[in-house]
Amino acid sequence: MDRSTLTRNTRLPRRDGLIRIEAGEDRDTLTLAMFRRGRSALKRARA
Repeated sequence: MDRSTLTRNTRLPRRDGLIRIEAGEDRDTLTLAMFRRGRSALKRARA
């Protein structure tokens, strides 16, 4: 996924404390982690 698309699409979940984005092993890699609140929100959205 393009970095600018990823940044744009994750802005609100990051702001709301649902996910965290960390630097990966190299400049082209990012790691996305979902907090418990984020998993709960995803479950509710899918229901």
